Amino acid sequence: GKYEFETIAIACLCAFLTTPFDVARTRILLPTLPSEEEEEESIILQSKEERTRRRLVASSKYREERRQKLSVPITMKRIAAEGNGGVQNLYAGWLERTIFLGVGRT
Repeated sequence: GKYEFETIAIACLCAFLTTPFDVARTRILLPTLPSEEEEEESIILQSKEERTRRRLVASSKYREERRQKLSVPITMKRIAAEGNGGVQNLYAGWLERTIFLGVGRT
């Protein structure tokens, strides 16, 4: 049609610009790390009374940790701080995503 080139260019631009949000969303949806699973196992091995006490004391702390884990801006800051990549970490896989969403879907 008349606007094929413009449609492909805009789709590629949008795919590139939204890559950091996709990277953060993927990180949020990934399962916990093995070190975090070990901590959960140690909690399971505790007695029922200890777990109840810990649950009552740590409920607000847990909610805060969960909120931070599910926060996109906080997750983006964590990803940017990892290694030596900086903001480049947020654009991991941008080429593949741009090709797939920009060219592949138009």
